[in-house]
Amino acid sequence: MDSPLRRLLPLALSGLICVLAVLAIGRISERIVMGPDDASARRRIEQDVRGAFDVMSRGLQTISQRVADVPAIVAATRDDEGAARKLFDDAQSRARSM
Repeated sequence: MDSPLRRLLPLALSGLICVLAVLAIGRISERIVMGPDDASARRRIEQDVRGAFDVMSRGLQTISQRVADVPAIVAATRDDEGAARKLFDDAQSRARSM
């Protein structure tokens, strides 16, 4: 007759092997993606963040250049709600088209 411990041991060992495999794959993936040390990981993250901000700022510049309706901007600064609404509507429609 098998004891419960004898039946549980192979299951526990296979679970341990799976955990170790996941840890090893995670470390290898981290080194491949982020680099071999903390300094290279920081450089990689910095490049990614700078790239994302560059893309966002170029998008904002493009939208602002397309929406640059000087008479509407001047009117909006003088509490003309219609002009302000037009500016927001133009910005929204241009943002959707990008």
